[in-house]
Amino acid sequence: MNDWDLRNAEYGRDVSWGDADDGIESDNGMLDPAETDLASSEATPEKPNAGAWSQEKCLDFLEREVCRHPLNRELLYKTLELCLDSLELSALEQRMLSFPEAAQATQDPYHLVCLLEDAGGLRRTELDGEGREVTDLQKRELTEDEADDLVASVLFETTETGRTFVRQHDPRRRFAELLDAEPVRKNCYIELLGFCNERPRPYTEIETLLRSNAVLLSEKKSGLPLQPSVFVDKLERAGILEWRDGWSLSQEGRGCLDALRGE
Repeated sequence: MNDWDLRNAEYGRDVSWGDADDGIESDNGMLDPAETDLASSEATPEKPNAGAWSQEKCLDFLEREVCRHPLNRELLYKTLELCLDSLELSALEQRMLSFPEAAQATQDPYHLVCLLEDAGGLRRTELDGEGREVTDLQKRELTEDEADDLVASVLFETTETGRTFVRQHDPRRRFAELLDAEPVRKNCYIELLGFCNERPRPYTEIETLLRSNAVLLSEKKSGLPLQPSVFVDKLERAGILEWRDGWSLSQEGRGCLDALRGE
């Protein structure tokens, strides 16, 4: 079973790129501008409360935190995905550092993990040297140094809110939304995905490829043709393109390309 099949098994259903009718609202914030793309605003002091908040409010809070900064959000999404099965902290940090998005992140892996924990997307479990869970009650009866010595390892696992978020923002779903919103650009996306699947491409090569595309020339805003960077940005936000010494297809991007070519 490959990674694609394993992911479908985890969700208990087919989450292929064209699946858009499963009862989950598809107002997909991962495709929207991040807070740092817009005018600054005061952060709310609220913290998620799974016991008192509705699932919708918990999801909204998590989405806002993940999407707050464009350089972090894809790495945060992948971290939630990594922790569908619990991972020990050091192993999790190493996996996060292996992703191309880690090079652009504004915070180190541990602080991003803590951000997801505070946002209600990850659950922390502390274990002693014999693998038993360390409770808050135990720690309250110890000094800070004693509590630190008691904890031998820390595990993180995606919460139910985080799992729903991962399903809702799967890159194939995000790409399907792009196609639904912009069907006239479908062939242009196929051409671009195929081009970047051959080898990592610098932006200049993508620009040359798309400059003469009829879609860019015919769809104009303010009297100017669409820029090739629009396509790159949209596909990066969708988790389909990633930077690996050039613009390359992600695993999900290769799956989307295969599905489109097979239609």
